[in-house]
Amino acid sequence: MPALKSVVISLLPLLIIITGLCGLVAVVMQQSYRQAANDPQIELAQAAAKLLTLDVASSVIIPPDARTVEIDTSLSPWLIIYDAHGGPLTSSARLHNGVPHIPEDVFAEVSKNGEDRITWQPERGVRQAIVVVGGGAKGFAVAGRSLREVENRERKLWLIVLAAWLALMAGIISVTYAVTRHKMKR
Repeated sequence: MPALKSVVISLLPLLIIITGLCGLVAVVMQQSYRQAANDPQIELAQAAAKLLTLDVASSVIIPPDARTVEIDTSLSPWLIIYDAHGGPLTSSARLHNGVPHIPEDVFAEVSKNGEDRITWQPERGVRQAIVVVGGGAKGFAVAGRSLREVENRERKLWLIVLAAWLALMAGIISVTYAVTRHKMKR
């Protein structure tokens, strides 16, 4: 038995390293999924903000007949133009037949830094990746889209990493047990 105990103790660093590497893979992939979720919104918000700075009317940026996106059900990207005080001017986004309201502190952050990229949850079960870009004194452009598919991928990723971790742990422990048992029989 003392030999088995020393083998288990000698395995601890390997088990810790494997656990750390599995965790690292999961976190890196999750961040990659989440950051990529911003890509269409970055382009939409920056282009709309540029038009705002050029004094293009918000109704031209988002025409009144633009397709409406129900953000609680749709995966489509959407765009909202807010005035300099955070009041909505025009929007392709709807939540329960109204224009969604971005928290005021987001506009304060964008006023200081020019842009903000956040996860926004206007209500339970409605999570959006949004990019907010300042259009100078003319207002703000907010583009977003649902995180539903990204979060589904993240859940699958965590399950795959957990399965791999369990398989690695079981394999290492099984092999170590078999080798130790074989050596003890000699």
